[in-house]
Amino acid sequence: MKLLILALLTAILILTAAIASLAMEGKETDHILTDNAGSGSSVTLYVQNGLWGIRTNSGRTVTEPRWSDLKVMNDTMLIAKEGTGTRRRYGIIDNKGDALVPYVYSGFTLMEEQDLWVAELAPEDDAQPQYHLYSTEGLLCSMTPWDSCSEENGLLHLTEGSNRYTALHTEQGLQFQSHYSEHSVGLRKLTMELDTNALARLHTAHTATALGDAAAGFLSYLFVTPDTPLDSALIGSENPSSLLVGSRYIGYRLQSAAVSRVTPLSGDGLPAYRMQIQVRYAPADAGNDASRIITTAMVLTVARNGNGDFVYTAFSDIQAELAASAKLRNHTAAQP
Repeated sequence: MKLLILALLTAILILTAAIASLAMEGKETDHILTDNAGSGSSVTLYVQNGLWGIRTNSGRTVTEPRWSDLKVMNDTMLIAKEGTGTRRRYGIIDNKGDALVPYVYSGFTLMEEQDLWVAELAPEDDAQPQYHLYSTEGLLCSMTPWDSCSEENGLLHLTEGSNRYTALHTEQGLQFQSHYSEHSVGLRKLTMELDTNALARLHTAHTATALGDAAAGFLSYLFVTPDTPLDSALIGSENPSSLLVGSRYIGYRLQSAAVSRVTPLSGDGLPAYRMQIQVRYAPADAGNDASRIITTAMVLTVARNGNGDFVYTAFSDIQAELAASAKLRNHTAAQP
């Protein structure tokens, strides 16, 4: 008897669930579309059978339900999730349902204090996700796919490989406050750390990264592969002989290097920059002999050519030049 009663109760529960499901089928739910500032819009979002569509406030259908999710970006744009398939992605559409940004993101998160949407790029296989930043007006803030993006004390903290940035989102876009990057020089590395004032003179933080790569390339020429001349496209016949100094550093090994200052050079031509680099190097056989370590401030000047590459235009090593000058004076004084 108990088994019979249990079976009847189970059947009743199943029947109730089926009736509820049938009652919900075809049910619509309307959502008024407003932007993050709370202003009104001329369209309404609605849900039917689990999919979202758009209609005017007067009831005219703008689009049939075809998205599995819609988020309000502003009063004319929506973040939309594809409605079918097992690997559905997010994109951006206008309030007529037309695609503005392809469906390439696995999620969007609003960062309210910065007025930014953080869009997670769908990773391939087991790759780490990367992120794009969109303003609440739907504008892509930078083409850079960031490895991480967080907010602390009113500032954005962004990473791109070993590069680290802090930035503030303003009406003019991302205003970078600091920049730190590392650039390979054989088994050593060149570091670059710049503050707000230095970055403001460079126009974009990514110029700093490109300059760091250029400086690391020249240090590699000096200390890693001095028997291999620099690419002729980077030297050229118009560059001074001061660049061809690789033989001076044969037998020396780089210990540390850091860009301490970047100065844009004024002129009517292509952008040019002077970099001061604090460098420590020593003879390969110096071991732990601190007295043989050479500490110097190298100065490297580069210019961006028509292809967007940096061309080396001048170089000096203050310590080496002082040593050479002293050697010349001693030699001259020793002459009868």
